[in-house]
Amino acid sequence: MSARKTAKNSSTPKNPTSQKQIDANRRNALKSSGPKSPAGRAIASQNARKHHLLPFEDAPSVGRLIAEYYGRFIPTTPEERQLVDVLAYAERVRRYCSALEAHIQVGDIAEVVDSNNQTLAEALDSVSRRLALVPTHRQSADCAQSNALSQLEAMRKQAA
Repeated sequence: MSARKTAKNSSTPKNPTSQKQIDANRRNALKSSGPKSPAGRAIASQNARKHHLLPFEDAPSVGRLIAEYYGRFIPTTPEERQLVDVLAYAERVRRYCSALEAHIQVGDIAEVVDSNNQTLAEALDSVSRRLALVPTHRQSADCAQSNALSQLEAMRKQAA
């Protein structure tokens, strides 16, 4: 019985990986260098959304912004926390819009042309489409923030 326990708890795997398999894994790893096509790169560029980050954002700055809103409004119920989250997200969207406007410059367009193998016309079209959406996103964020503030005030008046 103790022999079985020793074998079970052993750190050595039952079937160790052969040198042939290790070499094959290394060869295959050399082939993986990320997406090459513009479409593949566009998909990969959205990976930050898995972590609820917008482009140009980093997790520490988002954490600080959320902490700032929680410190300012001090939500006490789940409903208030949800409204404070909406307020913080609306601020993030407004900041994103401003960053997008500041980020897109002539030099950036040239960089897009070079890195994505796009023509100048394609790059300009892509940039102009993104910029055209900025006012809509900013207006939506302003509306969401206004609604959340109104609801939060109404909740607090009702609770008092």
